[in-house]
Amino acid sequence: MGPQELMKIVAFGSTRRKDTKAKDDPQLQCLVASGAKNACIVAKGSLKHVTKILSTTAEENLEMIRDSVEFLKSSGLNVFVDLEHFYDGYLDDQNYSSQLISTCVDSGVSHIVLCDTNGGSLPKTISAITSSVASALPSLSTSPILGVHCHNDMGLSVANR
Repeated sequence: MGPQELMKIVAFGSTRRKDTKAKDDPQLQCLVASGAKNACIVAKGSLKHVTKILSTTAEENLEMIRDSVEFLKSSGLNVFVDLEHFYDGYLDDQNYSSQLISTCVDSGVSHIVLCDTNGGSLPKTISAITSSVASALPSLSTSPILGVHCHNDMGLSVANR
């Protein structure tokens, strides 16, 4: 595979594990070693999932994102953050959702991907939340690209794109 093809590859993983430094996380080290120029990492985008699934704090989740992004960027990768369950999390706690977006922006991600992981959000909800997040992003040339990732559990993914 030549360099042009390799630049198109996106290595996919997740943020570092809690209570671990990104530089010591084997999964993140594999993303760097993959040779890809881009990495997409999944991060918890809902405070409920942070506390119940990861069994950690809101602050630790933000630090997991920040540390992972900074490690990958320092290794020369463009970083996408896929905020899993973001739309449900936004409806539960808008303040925490804003902190997630700020952490991504401050860490220097190239893309923020808002996820409707359960695939049940209606187009009106997806549109309103996405518009709200987009309007809150700084209007700088270095601002990340905003995307959506809609699952199709309820047959709504095409309507939500």
